[in-house]
Amino acid sequence: MKVAIKDTNGADKGEQKAKFTPVDDDKGNHAVHEAVVAYNAAQRSGNACTKTVAEVAGTGAKPWRQKGTGRARVGYRRNPIWRGGGVAHGPKPRVYIKKLNKKVRDLAVRKAFTERVKDGQVVILDGLKLDKPATAELAKTSMRWASILGNRSLPSSRAPCWSPVRLTTTSPCPHATSRAFDPPQATR
Repeated sequence: MKVAIKDTNGADKGEQKAKFTPVDDDKGNHAVHEAVVAYNAAQRSGNACTKTVAEVAGTGAKPWRQKGTGRARVGYRRNPIWRGGGVAHGPKPRVYIKKLNKKVRDLAVRKAFTERVKDGQVVILDGLKLDKPATAELAKTSMRWASILGNRSLPSSRAPCWSPVRLTTTSPCPHATSRAFDPPQATR
């Protein structure tokens, strides 16, 4: 599997063999689905909360005696049937995070990246040089590249870890791992 190499002006500079194990067409679809579901579940705040009978303010006294009034028997004012009472089976704060095994996560990353390479959406940028680590300068270059590439995402740089390009971007120095993987973005 080959990846196109382009210079900063968008001219072709050749191709390079991809340095990852591509995933077969029939494998990895479910892994990508699980990764997207796990990612979306982790985005939920899970802070919905209602008060139970024990948490609602109110007296613990019996409203009226058990027998002799002709009314229905009742033990406390804050029961779920009454107005102002607690909620019987309401939501409580919880964590919606779903566990994703490392091998499944890595398979999802490789599958999504394989599909991007097959569609020609991955380009290696060769020769990107910045005078100083300034975000404004990188933003100008990014805008120029966005017009060259069209709808594709920005390419990865071959710049060394100490270069101004690496210092300007927030990606980790060696290469981004699957922990920094954004499944919904990768499947678009």
